[in-house]
Amino acid sequence: MISDQASQRKDMLWFHGKLSRDQAYRLLIEAGQQDGLFLVRESTNAPGSFVLSLWNEHTAFHYQIRHHGHCHFSIDEGPLFAGLDTLVNYYREQAGGLATKLVRCCGGGRSPPPSLCQTQPSITVELGRNLHRACEAGDDTEVHRVLQDPNINIEFMNDEGATSLHIACKKGHEAVVWILLEYNANVNSRDNEGRTPLMVGIC
Repeated sequence: MISDQASQRKDMLWFHGKLSRDQAYRLLIEAGQQDGLFLVRESTNAPGSFVLSLWNEHTAFHYQIRHHGHCHFSIDEGPLFAGLDTLVNYYREQAGGLATKLVRCCGGGRSPPPSLCQTQPSITVELGRNLHRACEAGDDTEVHRVLQDPNINIEFMNDEGATSLHIACKKGHEAVVWILLEYNANVNSRDNEGRTPLMVGIC
């Protein structure tokens, strides 16, 4: 049972954050150039979107993963999935228009942020909602308290795709904004309408 759980966790280590196409290519080369080797990275050309980099037959393929808001994603005009994890699992079962199905993720990655996945632990969801309420109210003491919990996901999104930083900026709670920035809140995160926290704050 323990080995099965460890294997499942390892299968989730396909997220590599911000990588350029060249960096992704080098990782695929260094990881063995196996057909079906893959990773998911943040797009450097389209903020808020992602890229699936996949190796097959001596070639690296790069597929744009479009973010449709509130944790919904698709590759080009393909099926729409709730969560990056669901998308990856689908293409592990069949190629579905890709060069090949996904077989093994590159080493050195990490699990995708819970806010980008279909299934989030209930404790993460509750903490995210608590953080949003504190940001809404401008309660910097409560914001500090919630952010100290190891299970917190500072990029947790509500139904509008807004993060805690979006909410604090929209409400004009400057002290809360600075706290969130100290905890490395993503200033480039985009809500369902494609707005960053700064854009929301100046509306």
